[in-house]
Amino acid sequence: MLEIILFKPSHLADIDPPKLLREPMRLFAMAYRHRGPALTFVEDGRVLGCFGLIIDGREARVWAFLSSLLRNRPLALHRMVKRTLPKLKRHYGLDSILAEAHPDHRASRCWLERLGFRFDGVAQRCPIVGERHLRYVY
Repeated sequence: MLEIILFKPSHLADIDPPKLLREPMRLFAMAYRHRGPALTFVEDGRVLGCFGLIIDGREARVWAFLSSLLRNRPLALHRMVKRTLPKLKRHYGLDSILAEAHPDHRASRCWLERLGFRFDGVAQRCPIVGERHLRYVY
């Protein structure tokens, strides 16, 4: 059964296949540890993904690293996130939660909309490369 537990930085290294090399994962986990809550999806002791919020005042930005196994179970993933987002928003007294999606990744954009996010404009992800991302707000 899929469950959500408190995030530990080591969970990022346990996602299969790895999303980042071990050192960048460690640095990512350390940088955001004190900026908001983070949770881990686990099933039968296996880490299937991690997500969290980076809180800045009454606004938060969501981050996520998901395994192929979890992405291949969209209904279970959707139900868990759909139930958890409003609880986190209420618990932390947030006015909004921001997310970004690559304009060419239709599945991400559609999923954000099904979760209740609405399109909020274009965000520049990397000014040097000029890669655009679409911003959504919940």
